[in-house]
Amino acid sequence: MESQPLTARPGSRPRVLVLDDDVVIGAMVSEVLRDTGYQPLAARSIEEVDQDVEVSCVLLDLIPVRVYSRSVAVEWIEELRSRWPDVPMLLLTAHSEALKDAEAFAPVRVMGKPFAIDALAQAVGDLLYGSARAVP
Repeated sequence: MESQPLTARPGSRPRVLVLDDDVVIGAMVSEVLRDTGYQPLAARSIEEVDQDVEVSCVLLDLIPVRVYSRSVAVEWIEELRSRWPDVPMLLLTAHSEALKDAEAFAPVRVMGKPFAIDALAQAVGDLLYGSARAVP
């Protein structure tokens, strides 16, 4: 059975797309977002997301990057930025090299895994509401 693309339901809560191929991480991040007042849309790949979906923020993992490659990571982020050019994004990664390369992904912000739940909630709030504070 082929899965249908995710579409966002209308509502007043900001919709946050969670792109992570790890179902457990995606569910945990979605739960944190839901508990802090956001409307999460979780997907394991970009193909699962309806082309016309509108979101307020994107949280992403380096899905196509199994062994870290800066060029592949940059391509992935560019693909997402072309689809949602004006939407703030936060890269959640366990790749230590990606953390060192954070400047290459600008304007996408980078947060290392594992992360504190409060830090994630704060980072999303900062992205959506313009706080100048750095992501811990």
